[in-house]
Amino acid sequence: MAVAFGLMLVVGLHGDEVVAKKRKKSRSTVTATIDGKRRTYKKKNVTIDVGGVGVTIVATIAKPHLNQLVTGVGVSCQLDLASTFPVTPAFPAFCVMSYTELKFHAPIVTRSWGSSNVDSDVTVTYVSYEGGRLTGTFHGTLASEDVPPNPPVTVDGQFSVDVGS
Repeated sequence: MAVAFGLMLVVGLHGDEVVAKKRKKSRSTVTATIDGKRRTYKKKNVTIDVGGVGVTIVATIAKPHLNQLVTGVGVSCQLDLASTFPVTPAFPAFCVMSYTELKFHAPIVTRSWGSSNVDSDVTVTYVSYEGGRLTGTFHGTLASEDVPPNPPVTVDGQFSVDVGS
């Protein structure tokens, strides 16, 4: 009873702040096929950063648990959202893509791959930007960043992300 009263008191005193901080729910998704294995990341597992002259999208598992394989895909390009869409940044505009696997157990084992549009066939196409929603596709063959190196991986995917939500 005291807990319920305390909760009502907190909500009553700060109800306006709770409503003011409420945001629309993210519908962001990133889907990627990595060497034939399909991975889908949704909502809170997708982060977008728009700043300066670039757009960065990172998709991973938000709360890993013990013995889980945690995967993540990152795409970052120089892009002006005021551009005419569709747009595929090409050199000298810089795009990088990465894929990481982390086995969440002791000892933690990581494997990483990455490439750019300068040194490989990384291609990112931004299809549209309407109503605060950015959509596009990405493709690339990523080189291992580990020593000794692992075989390269091929990544194909698409994204549909809420910008600024």
